[in-house]
Amino acid sequence: MGHRAWVLWGDGTYAWVRLARACTAAVRPVTLLSRFRLDARLDAFPDSPAPHRRGPTPCQGQRCQARGQRLAEAHRRGKEVEGRWYGGPTKRVR
Repeated sequence: MGHRAWVLWGDGTYAWVRLARACTAAVRPVTLLSRFRLDARLDAFPDSPAPHRRGPTPCQGQRCQARGQRLAEAHRRGKEVEGRWYGGPTKRVR
């Protein structure tokens, strides 16, 4: 019997780095869904530190593009297609 994918839905409280890393390192496919503000600051995972490096380990990586900017870019680059909506009427979506 095959593995089923897990989908975890959480409040913004659950949008922690440790939980996200646990989901990406899981043996089974896990998707973590959480609400974010459009102006939330999102950072990539930090690179692994160089061996024998002194000081604290980095908690965050490079800053990601803001979600509002990504949304605007998707609207600019997206194209409209026509499709059947759940087997019912035809609708145009971007």
